[in-house]
Amino acid sequence: MRSIFLISSYLNLTITASALLVLTIVQQQHIPPMLYGLIVASGGVGNLLGTVLSPPLQRHIRFGTALGCALMVFVLLWPLYGFITTPLLLGAIFAGIALSDSIRAIFMDSYRFAVVPDALQGRISSIYRVILFSVLTVGSSALGLSLEHLGILPTVGIVWSGLLLITGFLFLSRHMRQATFPQG
Repeated sequence: MRSIFLISSYLNLTITASALLVLTIVQQQHIPPMLYGLIVASGGVGNLLGTVLSPPLQRHIRFGTALGCALMVFVLLWPLYGFITTPLLLGAIFAGIALSDSIRAIFMDSYRFAVVPDALQGRISSIYRVILFSVLTVGSSALGLSLEHLGILPTVGIVWSGLLLITGFLFLSRHMRQATFPQG
């Protein structure tokens, strides 16, 4: 569960970073506010699509496999933020990351609820929230400072490095790769 909490917290931070990066790119490229709204809306469409796809995927894909695939989508799409400046492509990247994140979040939460005994659900959930909100609070501040002082490309590289590390950890951890939902 510790590994899942840390991976989940970092990925939630990357979603926050994704929104901040898109806003920064929109401002630097002088993209009209209406197009910015459409870019962000594409993320909502990606979230909805991920929510719809999660139940059938849970029936056919192991937890570890789904988590690995979601991380690979993050790793492949994330660096594109450093180079893509057109609204249509920004929307596509934002939607793809949102879709992958929705599937990842549903799989991780479902796994947590399935493996943690009922008597410990409250304690585990509170620990998860402390970790998550601590990472989001400190991380969002660090992201803002990084964007302000270093710019888009170095910030993308920093966040991408973290994605590479947690993806590498997942693929090196046999236990995480082979994790499945409990039967019954």
